[in-house]
Amino acid sequence: MKKIPLFCIILAFIMAFSSCSLIESVNDRRLQDTDNDAINGVFGDFLTTLGNKNKDGMKKLFSKPARDNDTDLDSMIDQLFESYKGKLKSYGLVKGPTVSSSFSYGDETENMQAAYFVETTESYYHFLIDCVTEDTVNPDNIGITSLHVKKGRADETDGINWGDIDNEYGLILRRMDDII
Repeated sequence: MKKIPLFCIILAFIMAFSSCSLIESVNDRRLQDTDNDAINGVFGDFLTTLGNKNKDGMKKLFSKPARDNDTDLDSMIDQLFESYKGKLKSYGLVKGPTVSSSFSYGDETENMQAAYFVETTESYYHFLIDCVTEDTVNPDNIGITSLHVKKGRADETDGINWGDIDNEYGLILRRMDDII
C-alpha cells in the first residue's frame, strides 16, 4: 500500500516537470511563428511594391531615419526597378529571422533581420532585410532600416556572404550587373 502513494508522488513530479518543458516548447514555437509572420509581412509588402514599381509605396516601407540618412534613396529605388527583371516566381526565407528586442520601463523595441532568395521569370536575387518592427519610444524608427540586394544564381539558394553591413541605412544595391 505504501508503494501506491510513493508511485503517485513520483508520477506527479514527472508530469509537472515534463509539462513545463512542453509549455516552453509551445511558447517558443508560437514566438517563432509570430516573428516569421512579422518579417514575411514586411518582405511581402516590399515584393508587392517592387513588382508594381510603386516608388512612393517603396519609400514608405523604410523607416524615417533610413529615408533621412539615405540621400540617394530615390535614385537607388529607380535603379532597383531597372535592375529587377521578370515576374516573381517564388521566394523563400534563407536565414532568420534574427530578433533582438529590449524592454525597459515599459518601453519596447524589436529589430529583425532576415535573408531571402527570390526567383523571377528572368533572374535570381538575394535580399537581406533589417527592420524595426516595434518601437514604443520613437515610432518613426519602425520600418526597413536597410535592405541589401544582390543579383544571384540558381545555385546560391542557401545564401551568400553579405560582408560588413553595420551602420548602413536605406537601399543598398550590390552586384546588380549581369553575372556570367
